Amino acid sequence: MKAQRRHELKHNALDAELVKGVDYFKKHIKGIILAILTVVVAISVIWSVIHNRAAAVSVPRQQYDHLKSLDISTPDGRSTALAGFEELSTQTGNKNVAAMACVEAAEICVRQQLTGDLVSGALDKAEKYYQRVVDEFADIPSAAGRAHLGLARLAEGKGKFEIARDHYQQVVLLGERTSLLATNAAKSALKVLSDLKTPVRLATTRPAQPAAPPASQPATAPAIAP
Repeated sequence: MKAQRRHELKHNALDAELVKGVDYFKKHIKGIILAILTVVVAISVIWSVIHNRAAAVSVPRQQYDHLKSLDISTPDGRSTALAGFEELSTQTGNKNVAAMACVEAAEICVRQQLTGDLVSGALDKAEKYYQRVVDEFADIPSAAGRAHLGLARLAEGKGKFEIARDHYQQVVLLGERTSLLATNAAKSALKVLSDLKTPVRLATTRPAQPAAPPASQPATAPAIAP
């Protein structure tokens, strides 16, 4: 009997707590639903931010890869690629892509000059893009090394050899952090500049000349009679 009574008391207590819970839920149902909706919205916002950030990084990279695949063997091809790289260099979602887009834009401008495309100020534009990399993206060695190399070659073309030397040295200082091709090209260029600065010596010694006899003495001594 006592065990049955204890069971009834426990059951009644449980029923009472359940009733209290139902009453509490009924009274606060609007607040509970609002809290659930708030959590759902917060999760959606966080997911959207993460997704947008990932897109901001990946989409510019995809555009860069597409532009790199374009045929730039013709003036129209170079013009199309240049416009794409110029636009890509202004985006802020992917800093590495912006830096490399500047380098690619500069190198297309140089190519336009070398191939005789009907464009004006191609080398000036190239210098502008190279310099932007040095000023804004110095912390991206892969781009900075190529930019210094480009500026060095432009300076060398203008006869500004000391400025060229400084840029070549910057490439060498970057070492393995930048392009191996750029580093090797800079080392070779520095050697050429060093050789040009060293004076050429045609002969190390001058052949000895026979001593001339004094003008007041005869060329040969007179014979002495015995």
